[in-house]
Amino acid sequence: MNSSLDPVEGTELSQEPAEEASQAPPTRYWIDLAWYEQRGRSFAALLETRRCYNCLDEIGDKRARSQFEGGSNAPARMAADQAWKRIQECCAHTHEFLSPRLPLLEAVFRLFLANGNAPLPVQEIAERLVQRHSDYDIPRTVSAEALKRVIEADDHYGVRPYPETPAKTAGADASLG
Repeated sequence: MNSSLDPVEGTELSQEPAEEASQAPPTRYWIDLAWYEQRGRSFAALLETRRCYNCLDEIGDKRARSQFEGGSNAPARMAADQAWKRIQECCAHTHEFLSPRLPLLEAVFRLFLANGNAPLPVQEIAERLVQRHSDYDIPRTVSAEALKRVIEADDHYGVRPYPETPAKTAGADASLG
């Protein structure tokens, strides 16, 4: 390492290669639940439309039972946290949940639903999608660069950069309801 004296303070200046200082960790992404609240959108309603056929049949059975017992005709709706748990336990394990036929951003959204919304860098999202799609006749391949452009243009799913500092997490623990 080379060093020299700072002409103003007389202290030693480090001359480390610039690349070491610029190697920040990659941006991680997640579903920002506060984003839904800020826009008056229902995350719970969005979750319900991502449920598998088995879960939808279960919901239909509950609605039929409710109607038979004199209840309302409205579909049985779970709280978002219950629906998300059910997606992780059941739906995410079905073959069609992360089909390569899905639009790319929908697949990213479902990947976060399946992993419990654990923040991931773009490269890992791309790798996981390729891995999940490798079982299909027409597997999907996607570059991290293209995926990043798609994620950053998102205005429907709430996939946003994960706030890495504790000061930025106010509202990050928004309720799922």
